[in-house]
Amino acid sequence: MKGFEIGSHVGEKSLDHKDFWPLYKECEKLGALLFVHPWDMDSWNGRLNKHWMPWLVGMPSETAQAICSVLMGNVLVEFPKLKLCFAHGGGAYPSIAGRDRIVLGTDYPFPLGELEVGKVVEEYNALAEQDKNDMLWGNAIKMLDLDENTLAK
Repeated sequence: MKGFEIGSHVGEKSLDHKDFWPLYKECEKLGALLFVHPWDMDSWNGRLNKHWMPWLVGMPSETAQAICSVLMGNVLVEFPKLKLCFAHGGGAYPSIAGRDRIVLGTDYPFPLGELEVGKVVEEYNALAEQDKNDMLWGNAIKMLDLDENTLAK
């Protein structure tokens, strides 16, 4: 198994809660990736219940909260080999921290995303070809520790 998906929190427990530490230890041992997807976003007393705000504001905020809880809760200090990937480009977090390795995602079957997967990256002229290739497939191969030669072309 290369990895699996978890939510951005469980009930009132953020990802820095010590109840998750056995999971992180096992993931490190197996070399498994944890893909974190936001869910159960706070509606801010109903203010996010319209205008696509759950997706445009709620998800980025929830993802940033999950990242901050991992970083500030010393999860990566305790588990330095833990591999994490956060959905939606890291939500609001990259805008305050700078981007690193970005991988393409579709968000299928949800209403966000491209009709033609990868088209935005492929047609974005400000990116070098290597950066495009990294975003489209290269970074995912590295993150999942896959052998590129075993993949279908």
